[in-house]
Amino acid sequence: MVDIIIAYVPNSNLNLLEMCLHRIRKYTDPELISSLVVVSNLDANTEMDEVPTVLAEYDIDMHYYPLPADCTSGSRKHGFLVDEVVKCTSSKYVLTLDSDCMPIADGWLDELLKMQRECPVSGILHPWKPPLLDLPKDTMDFRIRSQLCWDNTHVACQLVSRCFIEDLGLKFMEGDDTGLLIPIRAREKGWEIKGFMPTRCALPNNDCGFDPEYNRESCVVFGDMIYHHGGASRETTGHDVYPASYFSDARREIEEFGPELLLERSYQYAFDREEEVNQKRMDVAFEHMTEWLKNNNSLFD
Repeated sequence: MVDIIIAYVPNSNLNLLEMCLHRIRKYTDPELISSLVVVSNLDANTEMDEVPTVLAEYDIDMHYYPLPADCTSGSRKHGFLVDEVVKCTSSKYVLTLDSDCMPIADGWLDELLKMQRECPVSGILHPWKPPLLDLPKDTMDFRIRSQLCWDNTHVACQLVSRCFIEDLGLKFMEGDDTGLLIPIRAREKGWEIKGFMPTRCALPNNDCGFDPEYNRESCVVFGDMIYHHGGASRETTGHDVYPASYFSDARREIEEFGPELLLERSYQYAFDREEEVNQKRMDVAFEHMTEWLKNNNSLFD
């Protein structure tokens, strides 16, 4: 019934991939899964000797695809790999999972499939409020906020009806981010997107002074059923992942003991300051964007 596709960045956090596979097996009715595929890209300089060993324990094969020249961003690489797997699978539904995103409770896939009765796209929702109606539509603020909000699902855990994407000729590598065009097209067709809202997250490091209400990206639980570590691949490759540094203690503990511990000890979201949360998120995004431009654009020389 469901083809599960997990994209794995070469030499990133193998422990989280193994945690993900273990929890799929633990919390999922096997009769619902038609195939489980881990996909990655390799070149002549990449070795992943440990990955086949881990996958063999779960009786899973790994698919490798060389990347075309126009796949330069992480988003396009991710989308291309998923699209290649979609071509060679045929089940009624396609579920994409990030390698650091995993179920933590029984019935998670059943609930996502129930949502499919009302919408061809379900999953975890982007954890930010949609933009206010008076936000100018020709701004970068609107472009980001209108897409990365809880009107749309997140490809980290996104269940899609295969006939929907095939009928419209949709690709995961199209749009501003991986898989993001799919829920947008569904809403354009009049569907209301269904999915799990964030419910809780890890507690920040002691005495760091960070308010966890502003955290929607690191160690987040959705619907008390899905856990997303957040930015694990970027973190492994040396990129700064906001606000992961405030949750470094929890991230280590979760990797050692499992994300289920957050169901007993965590911060529960109040959703009482959504404009402030959104503004902080945008401030950080534009700070990173400005830094990138300074390093890559001659206009700043």
